[in-house]
Amino acid sequence: MHFEAHTKLRMNHALELIRSTSLNVSEISKRLGYQNPYYFSRVFKKVFGESPSAYMSHFYKS
Repeated sequence: MHFEAHTKLRMNHALELIRSTSLNVSEISKRLGYQNPYYFSRVFKKVFGESPSAYMSHFYKS
Protein backbone atom coordinates (compact mmCIF):
# COMPACT_ATOMS: atom_id res chain seq x y z
CA MET A 1 0.00 0.00 0.00
CA HIS A 2 2.78 2.43 0.91
CA PHE A 3 4.51 1.75 -2.40
CA GLU A 4 1.32 2.43 -4.36
CA ALA A 5 0.67 5.70 -2.54
CA HIS A 6 4.24 6.83 -3.17
CA THR A 7 3.98 5.91 -6.87
CA LYS A 8 0.70 7.81 -7.17
CA LEU A 9 2.32 10.90 -5.64
CA ARG A 10 5.26 10.66 -8.05
CA MET A 11 2.90 10.25 -11.01
CA ASN A 12 0.83 13.24 -9.95
CA HIS A 13 4.07 15.23 -9.74
CA ALA A 14 4.87 14.00 -13.26
CA LEU A 15 1.54 15.42 -14.46
CA GLU A 16 2.38 18.77 -12.88
CA LEU A 17 5.77 18.82 -14.61
CA ILE A 18 4.22 17.90 -17.97
CA ARG A 19 1.64 20.67 -17.64
CA SER A 20 3.92 23.39 -16.32
CA THR A 21 7.31 22.77 -17.96
CA SER A 22 8.72 21.84 -21.33
CA LEU A 23 10.82 18.99 -19.92
CA ASN A 24 10.96 15.79 -21.95
CA VAL A 25 10.14 12.31 -20.62
CA SER A 26 13.78 11.54 -19.73
CA GLU A 27 14.18 14.79 -17.80
CA ILE A 28 10.92 14.28 -15.92
CA SER A 29 11.77 10.69 -15.02
CA LYS A 30 15.19 11.80 -13.76
CA ARG A 31 13.63 14.57 -11.64
CA LEU A 32 11.25 12.08 -10.07
CA GLY A 33 14.10 9.72 -9.20
CA TYR A 34 13.58 7.10 -11.91
CA GLN A 35 16.92 5.93 -13.29
CA ASN A 36 15.29 4.43 -16.36
CA PRO A 37 12.89 6.54 -18.48
CA TYR A 38 11.42 3.39 -20.02
CA TYR A 39 10.46 2.10 -16.59
CA PHE A 40 8.99 5.52 -15.73
CA SER A 41 6.93 5.40 -18.93
CA ARG A 42 5.61 1.93 -18.09
CA VAL A 43 4.58 3.02 -14.58
CA PHE A 44 2.96 6.20 -15.97
CA LYS A 45 1.00 4.18 -18.52
CA LYS A 46 -0.11 1.70 -15.85
CA VAL A 47 -1.43 4.56 -13.67
CA PHE A 48 -2.97 6.81 -16.34
CA GLY A 49 -3.68 4.45 -19.23
CA GLU A 50 -1.44 6.21 -21.73
CA SER A 51 2.25 6.93 -22.14
CA PRO A 52 3.76 10.24 -20.95
CA SER A 53 4.48 11.26 -24.54
CA ALA A 54 0.85 10.58 -25.55
CA TYR A 55 -0.30 12.61 -22.55
CA MET A 56 2.07 15.44 -23.50
CA SER A 57 0.70 15.54 -27.01
CA HIS A 58 -2.69 16.65 -25.63
CA PHE A 59 -1.04 19.81 -24.34
CA TYR A 60 1.06 20.62 -27.37
CA LYS A 61 -1.76 20.27 -29.90
CA SER A 62 -3.77 23.19 -28.54
